[in-house]
Amino acid sequence: MNNQEMMDREVTAAPAIQPAKGLALASFLCGLGSVVCCMGVPASVVGLSLGHVAKKKGNRSGLRKVGTVFCIAGIVFHVLLMVFAGTVMPDILDEIAPELFGDGTVESVTNSSVHIPEENITNPPAETTRELSVSEMLVYTAKGDGTYAVSVMDGATLPETVVIPAHYKSGTITSIADTGFSDQRKLTSLTIPDTVTSIGNRAFSGCRKLMDIRFSVNLKTLGEGAFFNCDALRRVTLPEGVTSIGYECFAGCDTLLSVDLPNSLTQMGDAAFRNCPQFFPSFPLPAGLTSIPASTYQGCTFPDFMLTMEISHIGSFAFNGETINVILYPGTIEDWKTKVTLDENWIEPPESGEYNVRVMCDNGTVLYRNEQATS
Repeated sequence: MNNQEMMDREVTAAPAIQPAKGLALASFLCGLGSVVCCMGVPASVVGLSLGHVAKKKGNRSGLRKVGTVFCIAGIVFHVLLMVFAGTVMPDILDEIAPELFGDGTVESVTNSSVHIPEENITNPPAETTRELSVSEMLVYTAKGDGTYAVSVMDGATLPETVVIPAHYKSGTITSIADTGFSDQRKLTSLTIPDTVTSIGNRAFSGCRKLMDIRFSVNLKTLGEGAFFNCDALRRVTLPEGVTSIGYECFAGCDTLLSVDLPNSLTQMGDAAFRNCPQFFPSFPLPAGLTSIPASTYQGCTFPDFMLTMEISHIGSFAFNGETINVILYPGTIEDWKTKVTLDENWIEPPESGEYNVRVMCDNGTVLYRNEQATS
């Protein structure tokens, strides 16, 4: 065969060989893409078709065979992926994001974004990543004169020791708000700044671990039940300048032993020390105090009590008839009977038996038994 014939054969065979190689390469790329690039089942089908055509055109290379394997692997991969997405994936998503699923399906999806119910937008959950400091727990209420009343935010729990600040912004803290610090179960030690002049009603009621209080030296008034049921209080000294303590101010303090009353005190509410079983009054009573109000010492267990000449009224159930034995009065029997007004049942009748109370005056004794006085 001469050179011319050989050239003619090469030209004639070339068109059959080159397309087969191209089809085999295309089949390989489609199969590879269907596996690696997740092009899907259609790409695998196209790859198989191109490989089949390449085989018909005489291509028997390894490239075509590998492309066919990749195509089949791509089909298997995507079938398994569809099974996984339909069976296993919903359970996984329901576990990691249960709020998105009710019956195992996404509630609503728009533009690849999960629909969030409106209430979750307007009321986002509160942050719980850290504990608040004392300063962050305190709330200040303006009183309209440049001063503030202080309290604790709802739901906050103060630590054991608290020092209330004297100022807020450019204003002064002058009062403890009504129920402002009530039921603080951890609070044991409290410092009230000297700017405070009043403690509100039930301000510290139910603070059952409160033991130590440093009062403001400028304190004037204590509200009703200010320290009601403060079971850990034992000894309290009120600063000079306090003029009034409210109804049930220290009532129900189980371990309270004494409260030193200042000479400035002129008014004491009913039942101020009611049901304080360990309490014993400090003597002498303030000179400005003229009345022992109703139920003041009801439920207390001390045996003796010392009055002053300034006392002119004793209210109902002021003393516990089961425990009081002697009342010391610095005047005469006549002074006692003419200058002191006694409400009905000024001594609480005992639950059983008779009570026998002696009022010891300068010139004799007045005996009270079954509400009858004899001298």
